[in-house]
Amino acid sequence: MKCPKCSEEVAEKTKYCPYCGFNLKVNVGFLKVKIDEFRHKIYEGYIMMGLGFAIAFFGGWLGLSFWETRYEWQGWGLYKITYSLFREPATMFLLAGLIFIIAGAICGGYYDHKKGKLLKQLEGID
Repeated sequence: MKCPKCSEEVAEKTKYCPYCGFNLKVNVGFLKVKIDEFRHKIYEGYIMMGLGFAIAFFGGWLGLSFWETRYEWQGWGLYKITYSLFREPATMFLLAGLIFIIAGAICGGYYDHKKGKLLKQLEGID
């Protein structure tokens, strides 16, 4: 069989290439499939982050867009009270968006790290 790195002819049962030291037991096809799977997982992390930004934006819009003002007498003075009608749901949307953003970043970073490890194994083969 031929070594995938240096293309020298080596014995079939050899674990390492005697010419370049390459580990011959590495399944290159399997590594490429796993790298492709990790690339898709990284994209899923980006999509999750985008969804988180959209949810957080909606929560911010909801909390800032619907305000109500009323006037109340307290003692001898008339006071103007302004409050958000959807403060609690807006806060929940903001928190959910933040959770999605963090989860997407963690997922993307984790699979990017794993993909980098596999790419180091493929270094010099192609």
